[in-house]
Amino acid sequence: MAHAAKYIPVPIRADISHLSERDKKVLQLLIQAVKLMNPIFLSQANQDEDKVKDRQTYDKTRGNNFYPQDLTREEFEAYLKGHPEDKEALLNPFTNVVRQENKLRAVPYSEVYEKELSQAAQLLEQVVELTPYPQFQKFLLGRAQAFRTNEYKQNDVEWIQANDSPFELILGPSMCYDDTFLGIKRSFDGMLGIVAKKETQRAGQYKEWTAKFDAWLGKRYGYEAKGMLVSMIIMDEIIASGDAFYNYVYSAWNSRVDDDIHKTVDSKKVLIRNAIDAKLNCLTIPIAKCIVSPQELSLFDSSNYFLFIIGHELSHGLSFHFGGKNFFDLGAPFEEAKADVFGLYFFQFLADQGEIAQGIAANAVIVRVIDGLRQVRLSLEGPHAVGTLVQYNWLLKHGAFRFSGQGFEFNPDCFRSAISTLGDEFYKLSQVDDYEIVKQFVDKWGGVPDEIRRMCESLEGMPVDIDPVFDY
Repeated sequence: MAHAAKYIPVPIRADISHLSERDKKVLQLLIQAVKLMNPIFLSQANQDEDKVKDRQTYDKTRGNNFYPQDLTREEFEAYLKGHPEDKEALLNPFTNVVRQENKLRAVPYSEVYEKELSQAAQLLEQVVELTPYPQFQKFLLGRAQAFRTNEYKQNDVEWIQANDSPFELILGPSMCYDDTFLGIKRSFDGMLGIVAKKETQRAGQYKEWTAKFDAWLGKRYGYEAKGMLVSMIIMDEIIASGDAFYNYVYSAWNSRVDDDIHKTVDSKKVLIRNAIDAKLNCLTIPIAKCIVSPQELSLFDSSNYFLFIIGHELSHGLSFHFGGKNFFDLGAPFEEAKADVFGLYFFQFLADQGEIAQGIAANAVIVRVIDGLRQVRLSLEGPHAVGTLVQYNWLLKHGAFRFSGQGFEFNPDCFRSAISTLGDEFYKLSQVDDYEIVKQFVDKWGGVPDEIRRMCESLEGMPVDIDPVFDY
């Protein structure tokens, strides 16, 4: 399934006509700050900044510089045991690990990327002088300070609580997906969008049901649900940078925070409406046209697709997750797979409560299975693809679908049992916090079925992802 990455250029735009003149000045300053994340990420990813002009020239095979290239996990674990005084710094998500005189040293991001982070901090402080939104001001001041001190924990809380501005801003070290060594070091991202107020209010109806679903799962699995209501924002993206541009174009964003913040403050979910529409229309629907019947193709309207993504993001906020450091590189794939499966489980729960039709819950499974091909085609090693393959093999084994010609044939009668039993397995795995046990599960269930391989080969001429074209 090896192929050169093929991206389709797609304009990604947002309506800013309703912004005041003051907010338009704020917009320009924030765009400058977002762009400063590019050189930082390219340095993290071992790229030659002068040669990387777009996604097509970004070389994923170059790895990263979070750790020395010759460092093995066995050596690192032995070093941590022999130098417990250095463990906290070396395992800090916001440090690079370097060799120095036969020792391993943790270098804070604030030191490594001081030039760009200082410039970004100054821009955020200029925004604070202009913007009248108190929560947003507090977040921006905290982020400027975090860039200088390398302390992000309190500011993560301030970001979750900053919901009074027409802007949604994601800026700084966020996702740990690029750390394939331990799965803890964060890559720099920048995303700026305009909040879609009506859509945000409409999506808010699911927040209370998420807490009820979490409580129901708590009784099933024997844990105490935290009972928090999630924060969810719908936005139209204006610009993306860093990891969120070169490496993976996000349809939605779920904050990555420390476990204690997750338990007490919860997390924030940002759905990127114009990116979702672009991926649906340019990638998923063309794939669906090749492999499903016209009846199943009719399921791929924007509302069904959007609903599945809502379920996925809300399920990141359940009271259990794959956040332990002992999961290493498998933490991200299983957290994404957990969100897929419990997102589908959530819709079954809503259907049982009479909040949605049973058919919508079944449609979500079909949409998920077909959309998974988009993720597998992009990268077999990516966290979304690894989680998708586990789901494929489990659903196949439990009769939820089978292969027919070049496509899928679904059996909705098996959807509920297949989803619930896989959810049970994911919950068990999330509690053991044992890498070897999770790895055994991946080895058993994460292979590429021959039919999936052939299906992807038949789609070879189609793009694997969008190449967003912004106005700024």
